[in-house]
Order: sequence, then C-alpha cells, then structure tokens
Amino acid sequence: MRLSPYLAFAVAALVIAACGSGDSVGDDGPRDELPGTGAGGEGLGSSSPASSSSAASGGEAGGPAGPGGAGGAEGGAGGDGGGAGGDTCLDEGPGEPNEAEATSWDLGDIEDCDSAGDQISAVLDGPGDVDWYRYDGDDTLGCAVDPNRGITVNGSVRLCKFVDCASGTAEMDCPQGSVAEASPDGHPGCCSNNGFGIDPNCSGIDDDATIYIRIDEPTLPCAEYTLTYQY
Repeated sequence: MRLSPYLAFAVAALVIAACGSGDSVGDDGPRDELPGTGAGGEGLGSSSPASSSSAASGGEAGGPAGPGGAGGAEGGAGGDGGGAGGDTCLDEGPGEPNEAEATSWDLGDIEDCDSAGDQISAVLDGPGDVDWYRYDGDDTLGCAVDPNRGITVNGSVRLCKFVDCASGTAEMDCPQGSVAEASPDGHPGCCSNNGFGIDPNCSGIDDDATIYIRIDEPTLPCAEYTLTYQY
C-alpha cells in the first residue's frame, strides 16, 4: 500500500529516534569504565612521586658517604705520620759507634786535681746498646787520685769502670753497692747502677792509669744519660 508522504515521514522519524536511543545506551558502557581507568591512571601517577621521593632520599643518604670515605683516607694518612713520629730515639752520642772496649771514645787526659773533670751526654737506644769511653789519668803531685763517675739517666743503666795501670797492676777494692768485674780485655774493675769512686792503687811508682768506662743494660728502650767524670 502506498503511504502518504506524511505517514512515511513519521515512520522515518520513529526509526531515527530508535537508532539514537541505542547509540546512547552503547555510549553509557564506556562511560562506566572511564572512572576505573581514571583511577588506575591516578594510581600510576601517584607511584611516580613516590619513586622520585625514594630517589631523592637515596640521593640524600648517599651524599654524606662521600665525606666519610675522605675521612677514612685522611685517617690512614694520619696513621703514617704517627708511625714516622714514633721513631724519636737517635743514638748520636759522641764517638758512635763505641760499642766495644777497643773502639772506646777518647775523652783525653785528666789530672787528679778534681777541677779537671768534665761531663758528656749520650743515649742508649735499646737493651743491646753499649757505650764505651776512656781517659788517661795523671797522678799529679799534691792532688789525690779518686776516680769518680756520676750518672743521671731516665730509667736505670749499669756503670762500669776498669783500670789499666801505666805501671804495675791495680790492687783496688770495689766500694759498697758495686761488684767486681773484669773488662773484655782483662782489666780489673767494678760495676754498679749508681755513680761511684775507686782508688786504682797501682802497684808501680804512681797511679797513672787509663780508665775505661762502660755504660750498658738500660731499663728503658731509649735511655738518655749524662756522665760526669774526674780523676
């Protein structure tokens, strides 16, 4: 049957309306999913600041580690300096090396008038170190022979005196607090941890003699001493 123009127009309008209603329903589905997708986006977005914050924190924590490492290096250098500073005991006394009777340091000639004495300062740099000295004593008319040796020292050392008479042999007695001992070359003498005097009592015509002095057995690893002597 032929529709009138007016009826055909109405049918077309109904069809168009029906199709428009279906598209709207289809669009509502995606719109329901958008909030979920948006939330997911926000979640991903929020993870980025956290990662940045963690990186920033890691950077701040790592920063102080650099000075710490430098401090360790400085500490190591300081240790080397301390080691160098610890070596302070230098055995540079007069006559070194004078560790044997044959290489004893010659202090010269001294007469037996007490004003002719002198002193000397040196160091024993360990328990095995020994210092030897000698002088020629002159028995002068009018003065008394009483070879004295005194010593001042940090810690303690042993002081020995040996006599080599120019004429005859020494017939002396060791004073109280000392013990008799012979030198490596066989000269009689006495040893003590303190200063003492002896009378050589040479059996010849006078008491002219060479006096040997040995200082040894320090109780400290670096024993500085001052020796005074006279004849």
